[in-house]
Amino acid sequence: MRFWSWIRSMFVTKPPMLPRDVPALQADPDDRLFHFADCEGVIFRKGEGWESNHWYFSAWTPSREEIRSAEERLPTFLGELAKTCVEKYDAESAQLIAATLNTYLRQYFGIVIGEQQVVFINFFTRDFVENWMTEPVIVCDGGCNFFQVIYRPTQGDFQSFTVNGEA
Repeated sequence: MRFWSWIRSMFVTKPPMLPRDVPALQADPDDRLFHFADCEGVIFRKGEGWESNHWYFSAWTPSREEIRSAEERLPTFLGELAKTCVEKYDAESAQLIAATLNTYLRQYFGIVIGEQQVVFINFFTRDFVENWMTEPVIVCDGGCNFFQVIYRPTQGDFQSFTVNGEA
């Protein structure tokens, strides 16, 4: 099941909604920058909003410890996925992404799916984005230049891996 279909399926009942006028990030992003090994990302705090296909999620702010935990587990997750994934495109993508993981920028969003707090991590290469520290990067297509994972901090595992398609 593709990522957005999976997200929609989580809302069998009334989805938690945020107002449509949630502003883009206004604060100085320096206190939200996150560095891990050779990687760079930005933490979006509760209230800074995330929209996808007209769905708005309840939000929370992930801690640096939760993000560090996700980053530490990510290479193992991608390696296992490359070996076990049924879909050939996702398996090949996971292998390629794992080999170049440190080249991706990240955005970290705390969202609530069902009643569970998860960290939605948005990955993308530097070549294709502007304003990535203040606005969610939403791109259709682009292949392995853009992918997303959902990390469950309380379980310490990943629930979803999605790579953008190619036009």
